[in-house]
Amino acid sequence: QDFEVRVNGQRALRVKPHLADEAPSLVGGYVGNVGGGIGVVIGGGGAAGSSNRAAGNYAVVGGGLGNKIYDNMAVIGGGENNDVAGHHAVVAGGEHNVINSADYSAIVGGVSNTMNSTTAFLGGGEQNAVSGNSAALVCGVNNNVSGTLAFLGGGDNNEASAVRAALVGGMDNKASSVAAFVGGGVYNK
Repeated sequence: QDFEVRVNGQRALRVKPHLADEAPSLVGGYVGNVGGGIGVVIGGGGAAGSSNRAAGNYAVVGGGLGNKIYDNMAVIGGGENNDVAGHHAVVAGGEHNVINSADYSAIVGGVSNTMNSTTAFLGGGEQNAVSGNSAALVCGVNNNVSGTLAFLGGGDNNEASAVRAALVGGMDNKASSVAAFVGGGVYNK
């Protein structure tokens, strides 16, 4: 049977037991927050129309609004409308950041960033995308890293699309040959 802590007549914390050898789930914050897995923790946050949800086992949503986890052992620290679908994946915060089937990957923050690869990193910025496995994108605006083991430091409208390509920054640059390096500037390929 669930154990609830109420404040002013409203549920503030629900402790949901599972089988004897499984961790209970702790769901705090808005009454509409949902912890569907085993050992789930939702620290707080949530509101009408923006509840936090954790469907995976041992998943953690620290707080914020409208954050959703669909996989096991994933974490969303906070922020708003972030989605995680990847085992052991993390979105620390920000808004509208999405990890799609990207196990062991992380987005630190920013706005509308997308991760579609495993063991990859995206620091922040806006409308950046990483789809190369084991790739990294630090920040910037509208940058894309699709090469495996590729790196992009920042800037805007840059693309590192080849295996082991590195692009430091600038604008409208492309690193599209294997192990290519672009230091910066504008319109370099």
